[in-house]
Amino acid sequence: MKTPGKVEYMLFPRLAALSEVLWTYEANKSWEDFEKRLPNVFKKLDFTKANNSTAYYGMKTSVEPAIENNGVVWKISTKLKSGLLTYDRGNPLSDVKKIARKDSLSIMVKSSGILSAKLLNDGTVLSRIDQNFYFNKATGKKISLSVEASKKYPGNGGFTLVDGIQNDKGLSRSAEFLGFSGTDCEATIDLGKMNNITKVMVHSLEQQGSWIYLPKSIEVSTSSDGNDFTPQPIFEIKAEKAGNNVFTISLPNVSCRFVKIKINNYGKIGDGKPGAGNPAWLFVDEIEVW
Repeated sequence: MKTPGKVEYMLFPRLAALSEVLWTYEANKSWEDFEKRLPNVFKKLDFTKANNSTAYYGMKTSVEPAIENNGVVWKISTKLKSGLLTYDRGNPLSDVKKIARKDSLSIMVKSSGILSAKLLNDGTVLSRIDQNFYFNKATGKKISLSVEASKKYPGNGGFTLVDGIQNDKGLSRSAEFLGFSGTDCEATIDLGKMNNITKVMVHSLEQQGSWIYLPKSIEVSTSSDGNDFTPQPIFEIKAEKAGNNVFTISLPNVSCRFVKIKINNYGKIGDGKPGAGNPAWLFVDEIEVW
């Protein structure tokens, strides 16, 4: 390890748990009792300004559709019973506001912006999450997939593509992607009412070393009733760029309620490339409609 801070992060509070195991008589060992005393361990580490890990009390978050497809709901929970969850919501989401609850939060989000959530214990901040939401006409709307994603990379189902969260960390946050092995991603989004749209944006990942390739092409079609779709010009993908990619498909000013997006898999990986001879993975994390 290159820095003292990294050493501290790996040692604490693991060292306290190891001491508990090694120095406690077998008959007296109790996880429940140790868990009750753990907040005091964090207080001491905070007092000494140690660069300790707070992963044990890390907050769990999820994003779900709001009622009547009006925005999304950001849910936060913690297993620290004595903890306090707080969040700050500032412009452009709404007026600056701070709300606190004990063990869980359900936050309505209706527009783009950053939300910050913190987990406190007796005034000490144990962990913090900043989440950026990006809204467009498709965010939070009903979505259906013609073929489900792979069970290895299921995300949060089709809603992953319209939850307002755009991946910027690649595979380190693989839960933010839908993964398709050798198959296409075809999604139909119900915008809820007639809209004039001029472009669709598709977010996809390229990481050839993991057999993840950009799509071959993207097809967009629109409909007013969800039955009869009018195809738009096919968007062919020619450039290869490692990492996160965003493809913009420009449309004439189309009036529609339903948008169908077919993201065509790269197909069989060619000779000389990582994974040659195998079906490519297609990774998609967000679809925007403007």
